[in-house]
Amino acid sequence: MRTRCGLEPPRPEVRHKPMSRSQVIPFHKGDKPMEVVVLVLPGTSQICVSSIVEPMVVANEIARRTIFSWRLASIEGPYAECMGGVAIKVSQDISAEKRVLSSQNAPFAAIVCGGIDIERHCTPAAVSLFRSYARHGVSIFGVDAGAWVLAKAGLIDGRKCTINGRLIPALGESFTNLFVEKHSFISDGSITTCSGGYAPLKMMLATIEERCGPDLARSVAQFFDPMYTYGLSTYGKSAVGGVSKLDTAIRLMENNLEDCIPVGKVADTVKLSRRQLERLFKTYTGMSPNRYYRHLRLSRARDLLNSTDMTILAVAIACGFVSSSHFSIVFREHFGQGPSTMRIFARSQWANSLVAGSVERGTRQRLSA
Repeated sequence: MRTRCGLEPPRPEVRHKPMSRSQVIPFHKGDKPMEVVVLVLPGTSQICVSSIVEPMVVANEIARRTIFSWRLASIEGPYAECMGGVAIKVSQDISAEKRVLSSQNAPFAAIVCGGIDIERHCTPAAVSLFRSYARHGVSIFGVDAGAWVLAKAGLIDGRKCTINGRLIPALGESFTNLFVEKHSFISDGSITTCSGGYAPLKMMLATIEERCGPDLARSVAQFFDPMYTYGLSTYGKSAVGGVSKLDTAIRLMENNLEDCIPVGKVADTVKLSRRQLERLFKTYTGMSPNRYYRHLRLSRARDLLNSTDMTILAVAIACGFVSSSHFSIVFREHFGQGPSTMRIFARSQWANSLVAGSVERGTRQRLSA
């Protein structure tokens, strides 16, 4: 989305420095480090894992005491294979985690990180482990594609949640009792779900702010971004403003892709005239409201074609089209190829990437033998 460019006063340079001894969070007798377990599923992004672990490392350093402790876990074995075939060493696997939990040693929080091919890696063992965490009152987080595991476990039924943007349509179609929204992260009760990329960093900053106060959270934020000077409540908001009328209008469209709302009603909802709404969309998106709405519907259709086995007709209906023939014509005009062609191409690309990954793993195993 394009945003209007403008000048703003220069910000003072802010350099990271440890908190003074008078600022250090006091250590009360009986305090224990908040223990965090991170389950890293195959295909997880390394960026997500780093964005979870490194804020805890920095928080401990700045506070000059161990506020957080953590361990990484895998489905099985001493390594978790991340996106691109990169292996991360873990402390233990799911079986060992279940033994720890059965001995009544529940962690403060449990985070599941998922990525590519989440449906295949969402194993019964992972689902069972997180159901057990929930029964023990553990704070639960689903990062990137990790919300899929929580949905499979029934832990986010009836809750607001989010997931990696490319999986939002598939999650909503596969689990119809969820309220899936497009956000960096969403907390609903004791469960937080988070999208991918660097969004987990924002999630961890918010967690540090909630548990340890805004001063420590702000110091951690400035370690990663020295130019960071604003309150954490503004961290990660959309460029057009988290509560702007344009943002509200877009959210309304995104939440009504199957049963489309007339643009006039969208304008009434955000308390603008239709003309004002059209000017707003043209300024920030370069499109009219109707054209942008159609872009959202077709983008969702593309995601459903690439990530589900839904029929062309089912995809068309889910995206607000009354017939597969009309949908195919509009889709081809927008993307330059028909729905069936795009699905075949996407799956062939995915198959090729799997083959390449298998060759790379085989080479690595031969070299280490």
